[in-house]
Amino acid sequence: MSYQQKHIPMFIITRFCIGITKKDYLDHRLRLLEYITLPSLMRQKNQDFRWLIIYDIAHPKSVIKALEKIISHYPNIDMIAIDPTTLRYAQTGNLEWVGQAAIRHILEKNYLDDIGQYVLWGIIDDDDAWASFVTALVRKQTEQLTHHPDMTTLHDYYSHQINSFCSHSLGATFTFNHGYSWLLTRDVLMLHEKAYLGHSCFLLTRFSSGLNALSCCHMNFESYFSHVNYGHFILGDTIPAWVYTRHNQSMSPYLKQNSDMKMLDMTVEKTARSFQKIFGVDLENIRDYQKNSKIYQLYDGLQPPKKGFEFRNLLPFYNRMHGYLQIMATCNQQCDALESALYQAKLKKNKVLIDYYQESLGKSQKFRNQQIKKFRLFTKNIKMINFNVTHSSFIYENGDPWE
Repeated sequence: MSYQQKHIPMFIITRFCIGITKKDYLDHRLRLLEYITLPSLMRQKNQDFRWLIIYDIAHPKSVIKALEKIISHYPNIDMIAIDPTTLRYAQTGNLEWVGQAAIRHILEKNYLDDIGQYVLWGIIDDDDAWASFVTALVRKQTEQLTHHPDMTTLHDYYSHQINSFCSHSLGATFTFNHGYSWLLTRDVLMLHEKAYLGHSCFLLTRFSSGLNALSCCHMNFESYFSHVNYGHFILGDTIPAWVYTRHNQSMSPYLKQNSDMKMLDMTVEKTARSFQKIFGVDLENIRDYQKNSKIYQLYDGLQPPKKGFEFRNLLPFYNRMHGYLQIMATCNQQCDALESALYQAKLKKNKVLIDYYQESLGKSQKFRNQQIKKFRLFTKNIKMINFNVTHSSFIYENGDPWE
């Protein structure tokens, strides 16, 4: 293989509350992004990346404008609007439809010299953070692997594994095995060891491979890319490289605490200063926000047990939301197919088929519109999650449209 490439573009994807339109929820997440994720990424030692923040076109205009204002000073950040009700593809087990929005944006902006070139993909949630060395270390490992700018080393590394289904693109995944879980409401850090968490998945692949960092769930990242013969690299040794923020709007539950798990008290000034220096988080503003936010009043006086605590979570909500997305995507495919069949019937002037497809299309469009209405009602009416140690429940202003 003799493939010359002088520069490997890097694209980092963040999903900002796609599907949710409740303003108080979005305002809260916006503050977390502004005080945690944004300063962390903008203080990376290597700024040679483009950060793609993908949001819902149905978000309130005030939220979209606030997001635009927050990122306006940074030339390497793009906002991408997506309408989940117009999806044609939404598969169980991945967020490929979000990745496809990023791919379309990259093509529209003409960011690539060659659509067959290699790119780096990364993902980070809108409430997490990276140590300042993360993007630099991913790039360094990529250059060592590829013997930049000649890809022959990468080819030699995998040539014995290549088969006809995977031969177009070689590739590799990267992750950092160590980081912190930050229990935000208690201001405590817990050392956390786990590869390929949702904020620690990086992918080197050809852009034209059709693969990106959202082609599979992060829990299956290593096994999925093993099937296409990509290599896997754990970076950073035992140095904590990421912050996994846990709070009352997290999708996943708070982690269970083991008796031997080391915990760091962020109220200790030395610990807080070190944390802020390494991860770039705006501690002053996030703490002021916590003191003044009504959301955090839910935790007043709440102290979880010292061992084995686990908060319930937003996972059921997201599961239902993705169920709606998949139904709507299939409805859109069905309407497209029926519209095409109706067009062909009109060309042939077959009245029987025209009547049949018109009736079928009308029923499909009606069903699709009902699903869109339910989806928007479901995501709009979520008011707050009511937490205590043993129970959590969704509170809806007008009932649960799923039922």
